[in-house]
Amino acid sequence: MRVRKTLRNHWIALGALSAVALISWQPAQLTDAWMYAATGRWIVDNRAVPWSDPLTWTFAGSPWQSNGWLWGVLLSAVLWAGGFAGMAAIKPLMVVAIGLSIR
Repeated sequence: MRVRKTLRNHWIALGALSAVALISWQPAQLTDAWMYAATGRWIVDNRAVPWSDPLTWTFAGSPWQSNGWLWGVLLSAVLWAGGFAGMAAIKPLMVVAIGLSIR
């Protein structure tokens, strides 16, 4: 009986996480994610984290600090592997991963 209750709780949690993931899905939009992906691609191509801004014309050459350079590399890999569909799927997948880690 205890096993059934545990299984039921897991199914309820999985259903709730799936609903949240479905609600959080949206088409790939023009947000900062594209800039992070471009920065990640630059980091992978040059095998270094830039010291000055190499990508924007407004701050070109200015000192640059990225606290999310690893996220940029991940987004670059997602864009390379999955294209627009991968970029659209990353948010629901991250929501589920965070939900599972909290659970």
